[in-house]
Amino acid sequence: MQDTPTSRKPMRRMMTALLLGGMLLSALAGCSAEDDDRIIGVWHWPEQGVYENLDEDGQFGVFTNSDIVGDPYDWGTYTFDGETLTIHNAEGSVCSGATAVWTVRFSDDGTESHQTFVEDSCASVRGQDRVLIRQTP
Repeated sequence: MQDTPTSRKPMRRMMTALLLGGMLLSALAGCSAEDDDRIIGVWHWPEQGVYENLDEDGQFGVFTNSDIVGDPYDWGTYTFDGETLTIHNAEGSVCSGATAVWTVRFSDDGTESHQTFVEDSCASVRGQDRVLIRQTP
């Protein structure tokens, strides 16, 4: 088979598709890590008078003091994908073994986390909105 411009087109298309696909995956992976990090820190929920500490290891604790000292009254693990916050309460915490899901959007400057309740296996407050104020980065 001769090497002609026509015989190279399928190969060129395949290489272009692979290159574009790789670039897209790289871009999505980069955005995901940055989005996930926005939730890390201490957040104040003024309506409840509590402070939520979400650490980089996927652990959370809810405290009644801004110093985040002593034992939390609620704790467990969490995941955050840049849009959805899923909290898994540990055995022995307030809602032992329960899972809660919130959708999250941040203010432009990142100092507020606007959250809308989606579901909770412990409570029934679907659709409730809350605003948390960032206390620490």
